[in-house]
Amino acid sequence: MSTDLERALALLHTRPEIAKDFLVMAGESSVPSDDRKDADAEVKRILRHELLGKEQEHFMVFAVDVLGKVIDYEILFKGFEGMVYTSPKLIYRWVLTREQVPHSFLVAHNHPNAGSRPSHPDIDMTDGLLKGSLLIGVELRDHFVIGSGGEVTSIRDTVNENMRTYGNVYGRTMGQATDDLVNRILGGMKPPTIR
Repeated sequence: MSTDLERALALLHTRPEIAKDFLVMAGESSVPSDDRKDADAEVKRILRHELLGKEQEHFMVFAVDVLGKVIDYEILFKGFEGMVYTSPKLIYRWVLTREQVPHSFLVAHNHPNAGSRPSHPDIDMTDGLLKGSLLIGVELRDHFVIGSGGEVTSIRDTVNENMRTYGNVYGRTMGQATDDLVNRILGGMKPPTIR
């Protein structure tokens, strides 16, 4: 093997985001046209198999390769009936320590006794994970919620739809969203002490 070829292969392994472009340039016909749909379908199948019927909330992470295939997944956190505590630090560590460097990742959790509609904390946590994923260089593709009946909701699609319909991520009027933001900011502040 030539030194240039070895360097090129090493680059593709360490920078999977460019591998798809190389495959397209080389005329590889097996590159899917919409790898998001491929990964989404596989993740939904795994979610139904792993989390449907669980009595506690579970939080899973999925590593996805450049071709849109799930290469690894794990239940990272187990919680209680109505909540699960997560750690962005542990999620990012899991993503970055896979044997094969993922191109992107997805997260998912179940609602054992409810539908798949994402809660406000679900959306906020997803927003935080998305911002952090930009720093680690591995894209957060989506966050799925599976309800007790097996229905799966994409937080990415929910947020996009709410933005188009209502003008905000939570699907409320802008006045309500602004009031909530003001209360969140000011609610945590203590009034100054007068001496």
